[in-house]
Amino acid sequence: MPRTKKAPPSRPVCPTCAGDGQTEAFLIVGRGKNATHLDTWAFCFDCDGTGHTPEGR
Repeated sequence: MPRTKKAPPSRPVCPTCAGDGQTEAFLIVGRGKNATHLDTWAFCFDCDGTGHTPEGR
């Protein structure tokens, strides 16, 4: 039976965005009772959008 190659270890996943490269965020547009809450996505600065933490961390 042929030997199978062992897969290289996977890179650690970013805990902030869970590997997506972006996180949930919200914006508040307007003031007072006219303010509107908008749900959106933001770029993850902890992993630079790759979804994986840098090797040095």
